This record gives sequence, structure tokens and C-alpha cells, in this order.
Amino acid sequence: MFKPSVVTKDGRQQQTQGRTSSSAGLPRDDPAVKCVLNRARGFMGTMLRDGWDEMGPPQLVRYRAGQRFNVHHDWFDRPLLANDGSNRVWNRVASFFAILQDNCTKGETHFPHAKPIVSPSPWNEPMWRGGLEDQKLKNATELKPLWREHEDGGLAFRPVAGNAIFWVNLHANGIGDGRTNHAGLPLGDGLKTAMNIWPRRYWPYE
Repeated sequence: MFKPSVVTKDGRQQQTQGRTSSSAGLPRDDPAVKCVLNRARGFMGTMLRDGWDEMGPPQLVRYRAGQRFNVHHDWFDRPLLANDGSNRVWNRVASFFAILQDNCTKGETHFPHAKPIVSPSPWNEPMWRGGLEDQKLKNATELKPLWREHEDGGLAFRPVAGNAIFWVNLHANGIGDGRTNHAGLPLGDGLKTAMNIWPRRYWPYE
């Protein structure tokens, strides 16, 4: 089911040393997948136009020890031609990255250009630095903040099963937003599995 992950360059999919995870497609007609996509569609609101735009095929991605995805963006430099025979092009207007398995260390999702606007946790404890210090608290893992300020700038979000990150990839004029560049930092030990959902916005081909 899982195969080496690929990236799209010049309209063609290829493997690269910058992305070492594995990926698997999901059938959009599966009831559970339909449910997830419908919830994501509801979250998008008027950002997608009914009868014109679509959610796109979801993807599972899995990281094992040492695997990573170097800094990249989800939108395409040039919109892709629709493969449905219509005279349209499309791009990934937004991204959902939902964590399904988090029995791992490290493996944060790093946004180099992101800036904090709120405290990293309700308890205002120091930023999470990638590992639990010795604590006598029985539920210490529940007190780890969800994100931290990365030492090289930006924010790093730790993987937490059941949580998802959402961001908008394109400016209003359809141009990609470089502030959404991000990376899957190398995994320490264990296994991280997540789901990518990339809603598609379409335009007439010109």
C-alpha cells in the first residue's frame, strides 16, 4: 500500500532525496474517507465554489526513524491542467495535515516564516524543546505545548494524533504564498502517520 513518496516537478512526479517518507492513496468513495473530506469541505466554507472547485484526492504519508521532507511548498509554481477533459487549470488553494499516529519522537512540522500570535499552551509553560524533561507529574505528556519557536526561526508543531494543521497556500490573485513554506523535520524514533488533503481551485485555461 505504501510506496516511496514523490514530488511534482515540471508537471511530472519523481522521487527525490529531499522527501524520504512513504505515501499511499485513499479511495474517495470509501465511506470513512467521504466523511473526512465532507468535514474538511465544510471547514473551507466559501473558499471553494460548489460545482467548480473540489477537495482533491487525500493522501496518507508515513515517516519512520530518520525520514524527513525538506522545506517545500504545497502549491505548484504553474497551475496544472485538469485531467477531466475540461479546458481548466488548477492549484492547491489550501492544505490540511492531519496526524493519525504519533508514537514517535521529534518529527515536527516546521514553518520557517510563521510567527506566534498566542501562547503555545494554556498553562504558559516554557516552549516545548523536543523531549520531556524529568518531571514527577503523572500526566506530563499532556502538558507539552503543541508548538515551539524553532531555533532557526519560525514555528515547529509537534505531531499529536487527532490534531490537524490548516493553512491557505495561495494569495487572492492565485499566486503562491511563500510564507507557507514548511518542512517535515527528521523523525527520531517510532512512527508518524498523517493525512494530506489538498483542496483544488480551478480557473479557465488561458
